[in-house]
Amino acid sequence: MNEIIPYEQFCPRSLDEIAESIRSHWRATEDDRFAIGRDLLEARAQFPGDREFGRWFVAQRFPFAQTWARLLQASARREAEVRDVLSTQLLSTGRTDFAKAVRQVIASSRDPVADKATADIIEALHSEDDTPLFVAFRDACEAFIAGVAQMPTDELYKIAPLVQRVIEAYGAAKSDRQDRGAW
Repeated sequence: MNEIIPYEQFCPRSLDEIAESIRSHWRATEDDRFAIGRDLLEARAQFPGDREFGRWFVAQRFPFAQTWARLLQASARREAEVRDVLSTQLLSTGRTDFAKAVRQVIASSRDPVADKATADIIEALHSEDDTPLFVAFRDACEAFIAGVAQMPTDELYKIAPLVQRVIEAYGAAKSDRQDRGAW
């Protein structure tokens, strides 16, 4: 039996056609968000690397940031799972939160052993005596840990010096307190 092969596999759309499709779907329905995600994945496949795709994306001046684009791409990759979470949200709360649904699906695919270890560390850091500064720092670290897993490689390279500065600041503060006998 002959298999019918979609036209797009023989004649992929041009980048201009993809960009126009993205613009036409912007801010409509959840179905449109999935369509934009698929369009972005299709466009990305036409570039040798993330950097080139990123330049094309910026040049298009889409009405959304690259962070949202990555979320839309993730939604397209895991569409069935995201739709399940959206349905559950609608049944339980009467509304949906697209970004939250995608993040929930992404989080569920992580390594449970590593996530458990991280959860244990974070749980150990909670105390009723915590200062507001400590709580803010702890919350920022939790957000950072969750975000790193989703970050593109080129952005991981960009944050490495910041992480190094945090480690150095910790070392300096610890050393200072040890010198003063306050550790």
